[in-house]
Amino acid sequence: MGLDVQSNERLKEKMRLQAAGPNLEGLIENAAVYFNVDTEDLRSASKERKISHARSVVCYLAVRKLMISCADADRALKISPSMVSKAVIKGRAVQDRKKILKDLFEP
Repeated sequence: MGLDVQSNERLKEKMRLQAAGPNLEGLIENAAVYFNVDTEDLRSASKERKISHARSVVCYLAVRKLMISCADADRALKISPSMVSKAVIKGRAVQDRKKILKDLFEP
């Protein structure tokens, strides 16, 4: 029964975020502006700290909050599926991710 409640809450959050914020492409564009990086840099395998941090946040928000598949995220970001998975883990560890979530999704 706890799983049903948790699943229902995740679905509600996904619907709220989709209504309030961007799709994956919009998320990439908003994150590029927010982190002051180029969208093409986000769509690269660059290991530059600033770009890697922004990409990790995008992957985390896309996969965990918007429930976009890793396969769709890897195609949009032009990176490998394993890189998306690793970025999701790094994005989850970002200290200010709740503030970033609010800034990217709420007007």
